[in-house]
Amino acid sequence: CQSMATSERFAGFELTEMAGGVPVLWRRDARFKTLRLVLHCRRSLDERAAARSLLPALLLLAGCAPGSDRNAALYTLVRAEQSFAQASVADGIRPAFLHYLADDAVLFRPTPVNGKAWYTERTDVPGLLDWQPAFADVSGAGDLGYTTGPWTYSATDTTPPAAYGHYVSVWKKQPDGEWRVALDAGIAHPPPENRPVVLASPDAPPAAKALRAVYVEAARITLLRADRDLAAASEARGSVAAFLDAADDSVRVYRDGAFPVTGKAALQALLAQETGVLTWAPIAAEVAGSGDLGYTYGLATLRNAADTTANASSSYLRLWRREGEGAWRVVLDLAAPIPSED
Repeated sequence: CQSMATSERFAGFELTEMAGGVPVLWRRDARFKTLRLVLHCRRSLDERAAARSLLPALLLLAGCAPGSDRNAALYTLVRAEQSFAQASVADGIRPAFLHYLADDAVLFRPTPVNGKAWYTERTDVPGLLDWQPAFADVSGAGDLGYTTGPWTYSATDTTPPAAYGHYVSVWKKQPDGEWRVALDAGIAHPPPENRPVVLASPDAPPAAKALRAVYVEAARITLLRADRDLAAASEARGSVAAFLDAADDSVRVYRDGAFPVTGKAALQALLAQETGVLTWAPIAAEVAGSGDLGYTYGLATLRNAADTTANASSSYLRLWRREGEGAWRVVLDLAAPIPSED
């Protein structure tokens, strides 16, 4: 058997591409790989892009996507992200972003700006930007979700990648039922090892349905308060202690120049490298209609402990989850550096 080159995992299924280019769909159970379907070969760049879009369709045919509201929402969310990436390769960066960004979408350039306006003001954005989702989650109401995974940038479609990193895209379902990007951010890091890319999602949380508007706004206010309380705790007790108290056990942490890490132990090790006092001010908070998933973003400052001199500034994105009326927990934290003006 050929060695595995890539792998995508989603809601009980896994699509692997063997080194010889043959995609194989597996169904996972207690004993793991018990079903194999050989589908077709991939050779050219266009064929690879098309094959990457097969996963949601295969899951639909396998009866996965309609199995629950959450799986159906995950299916459409991942499909939207994959279509976005394919459009970036096929049509160019600027047209793809102008199509998939919501009218009020936010980008970090390097501070938060309106994404549609930023791309509209530019006549051309050269190069080839490609990415693929490796992790996705969605709210109980199916109206808010996010994906994250590796990206590469090349000067042309015939040259090797010149830059690597990880992106995080927050998606919001629009009144017409289509997913559009509400916030897009990312970090750069060294070239990764040649490992399989696995598309995964967290275990399904307790069911959460859409709330009345007044309760959604109440959830948004509590989320904004949670972010401000976390900033105060970081300033008073240090960022490591503050985040360990507020983070989910499976928290993901993204810092420029380093590979993303997962889990509290990795969070502790990574944040311990940030010497000084870390604090921030949120610009906005948004929550799902079910009040179980939300995000905050704003500007952060790492300053010297002895005085108020700023060592570094960054734009941050923070994703949060909660169950019922419980506390908000950080599930993803990203900081994108703002270059010094010196």
